[in-house]
Amino acid sequence: LPAQAIQVSMNELSNHDHSRFLTRTNRRTGRLENEGAEAAGENVDKAVMREAVLFQMTWPGAPTVYYGDEAGMVGWTDPDNRRTYPWGKEDGALIAFHKKLISLRKEHQTLRSGSLRPLYGGYGVIAYGRFDEAGNYVVALNNLDEGQVVSIPVWLCGVAPESCLHILVQSNRSGFDDFPVPYPVMHGMMETIMPPKSCMVWKEVRDDKQYHIGGRQHTCGSEAAGYARPAGFDGRPQFSGGDGGIHGAAARLAAQAGQAGGRRDAFCENKAGGSRACQRYTG
Repeated sequence: LPAQAIQVSMNELSNHDHSRFLTRTNRRTGRLENEGAEAAGENVDKAVMREAVLFQMTWPGAPTVYYGDEAGMVGWTDPDNRRTYPWGKEDGALIAFHKKLISLRKEHQTLRSGSLRPLYGGYGVIAYGRFDEAGNYVVALNNLDEGQVVSIPVWLCGVAPESCLHILVQSNRSGFDDFPVPYPVMHGMMETIMPPKSCMVWKEVRDDKQYHIGGRQHTCGSEAAGYARPAGFDGRPQFSGGDGGIHGAAARLAAQAGQAGGRRDAFCENKAGGSRACQRYTG
């Protein structure tokens, strides 16, 4: 298709012709007259919904939100997908996520009109780059029920071989956060741990590569060659937690590093040879 056609493609998750996207996350087919209204909202997966919204807002085209999707509306196919807006019963967290992604798209021109380059593809996992003269961005999604360690060749979308990518937003089963976690790029590759049902957006930064997380100074870039994968990774979400969600987990690990006297091996382990998986924790 011509670029002009792609840029105006109506990218939507729901509309008046089929069931609401949130209802479809329960992987159940049905109709109002057979299943009843309540069943449309049973066992829905809002983490998958957030994945879809992030994809919608970072893909070329014109993202179109069918009224109520942002508020957590459910419904079988027509006419159940035309329910009245749930005034007073909106899903505030889902609305906040939509606002966050819409603001990112407005703030970062590249997410609206930049070039697109596939970077990684596997069963249930994809990554792609958006890039132009204004900047380089990387998007990754893991729609599996297991965590994944993914090496992304970010150099393919113009990211410098030794640089740093900052998280703009990330989501998993515990919620979402915009904590600006730095991820190093080494030899044009970025390795990341993706929890189940998660998605992330990064932006390349090229500054002095010094960051502060949880009150401690962190280094990102070629100096980070000693970074390693957090010990004990078994595919479970690394960012989840009841106290503060993703942000709280980062703070707890930073505190853990402090209690260990700043020793990296308190919670990281080196991989024998090859690349290192950098999460944002270091001593």
